[in-house]
Amino acid sequence: MTDVIKKVLPVNFKRTIRQTMIRSYVAQGPQVPVQSSENNFLERDGTGKYGFWSAYRQLFLFAMRHFCPLTDEHPHGFSQLARSRCLDQSELWQRLKKLLAKLGFILPRSQNNVLASSVECIAIRTFLTRLRPPELFVYDESNISEWSTKIADFLCSMPPRIVTGLAPAQTWDKTEDWCLGQRCGMTNTETFFSDQRYLFLENIYSADQAAQENITTFAVKRDIFRFFFTELDDIGPGLMQSSDTIKDTSTNSDRSGEGQLVITVPQQVDPIQDHNGTNQDAEMDDVEYTVTPAVFPPSNAVSIIHPQTEIAPNATANSQDSFADIKIVSQSDKACNCTIGLTPDDFYASVMNLPTYCGIIFCEIDTREVLFLRVEFANEFYNLINDLGDRWFARVDGPNFPLRTLAIGDIPALFQTLPCFIFHGRKGSFKSKLSPTMATAIELPCFNPETNMWVLQSGN
Repeated sequence: MTDVIKKVLPVNFKRTIRQTMIRSYVAQGPQVPVQSSENNFLERDGTGKYGFWSAYRQLFLFAMRHFCPLTDEHPHGFSQLARSRCLDQSELWQRLKKLLAKLGFILPRSQNNVLASSVECIAIRTFLTRLRPPELFVYDESNISEWSTKIADFLCSMPPRIVTGLAPAQTWDKTEDWCLGQRCGMTNTETFFSDQRYLFLENIYSADQAAQENITTFAVKRDIFRFFFTELDDIGPGLMQSSDTIKDTSTNSDRSGEGQLVITVPQQVDPIQDHNGTNQDAEMDDVEYTVTPAVFPPSNAVSIIHPQTEIAPNATANSQDSFADIKIVSQSDKACNCTIGLTPDDFYASVMNLPTYCGIIFCEIDTREVLFLRVEFANEFYNLINDLGDRWFARVDGPNFPLRTLAIGDIPALFQTLPCFIFHGRKGSFKSKLSPTMATAIELPCFNPETNMWVLQSGN
């Protein structure tokens, strides 16, 4: 579950997930939202610590309901047929970001982190262009965009179905053979889907039911969750009994070697008003969020602001007057092809060291050729990269630059976080980790909608 939550935190967070998120929480008022189903929220009276701790648990319950397909983990017996029952990754990430905002979390990485087009529009456009590949059919590109938008608007106009009154059973009289695998560990596929509709806050912290012959699979999940997230404080709305501590094993992946922490619940902290000069303040406040004026965002797109990525300890920056060798080889109104004079490792470090870049980057490790895509045409990569089936794709996943491979179908979900930087190469050329040596000053191609041309612009 922590793998899901980490992806919406600031890139360089150093403390535990709980410590980082409590700094990002803004109280919603005397009424706090409590999710009762995928499309429904209830308002509950809550004061003091109840607001943050209920919100914090609700995020982890979302991750528990949807860890598959948002992570590489999957239930026992999971198959391609079962995968088709999961919601689309892009849709789930959007739901998680909306949930963050609803519950009161303000995170730099999640703010304004949306595409110029909706997930529905991108999915429809991708589907239509697969049915009618532009290399095989002649059609007006504007018609595809127009119909994609119309169908997406129709889908978005559908009101969500509100499901209420779901009360899960914790015990039943069904006789079963005792099995350790049914009492702990990874869920199986059948119960993963059947219990999804019950994994919400008030069901987890409801009163224990009368004992019967056996416990249900929901009860197992409930017990596991409550082991890591103990009952809420008794100042809450009367749902839970008092508890002054919470077990938090959710730390950033680079903080290895730490045991389980038992942390006393602090008073609720307002991240906007509380600036006492602590170490945590320094870590959160030193992050820069300035946007480079020279970078032209795509037309009708939202500029995305990111903190600078930490580079290897021995990294240095070249003079601002000397830029690394990057040449534009070809361009269209959708994309730009370049060659780079840097190693792919140093090129990645240099791009991530810029304040921001509103674009999508595909870097081929073997040839040092780089494809820059405008966000509006993100899914055109299917048509612009040759021999997709013979290539691997990967992204950097962690502070020490490890490369994590990607399935082609998972790539579009990454376009929601800018800059989106993806490596690729021929099979047999994969490297598991980058080793950047410097972050040099670079110029990147940016699309100017006034001239309809790509031009190299300094990111400094």
